[in-house]
Amino acid sequence: MGEYGTWFAHPSGGTGSYSYKWYADYGLGWGGPYGHQASYTDRMMPVEDYMAMDLRVDVTSGDQQASDVYLVICLDCFGGQMSALIYPNPAEDFLNVIIEDKESYSMNSTLKNKKTDDPPKQQNEFGDDIIYTLYNNYGQVVYNKKTKKKRIQINTGNLQKGHYILKIINKDSVISKQIMIK
Repeated sequence: MGEYGTWFAHPSGGTGSYSYKWYADYGLGWGGPYGHQASYTDRMMPVEDYMAMDLRVDVTSGDQQASDVYLVICLDCFGGQMSALIYPNPAEDFLNVIIEDKESYSMNSTLKNKKTDDPPKQQNEFGDDIIYTLYNNYGQVVYNKKTKKKRIQINTGNLQKGHYILKIINKDSVISKQIMIK
């Protein structure tokens, strides 16, 4: 059980090449170092009603060292009411987002003689608004749209190359996905 996440360190300054050490604490104390690259992938474990961990990265360059500690919480790890298909990733000119309502796929097991192999036909809109927000690497909003549409296309042609976070919110569901623009 658990969802995987990937985190990236983007240090600046220093006097030489960078070395990295990643540590994780799931509430039992710091363990590690688990990774020695600029990025780190790990599984988030369940803690009460969400998945969380403390994540620390130590970066060394020459005789300088810096550490950052983050509380990482996965709000959408337990399913929520929707899922998202996001492509292409990495994106160049456009990013397509298709939202699927997970409730529409649930089938009543008491139905007899009804074909349930195919999912029901998807509607193009939700009853409630969906908020699509794209954040750059500095946490700045570079795209924000509020709509009922389940399918959108985001123009990424004017964005700088790099890592972004797409956050999708609908009622009690939150999806956060890392996006790469090339």
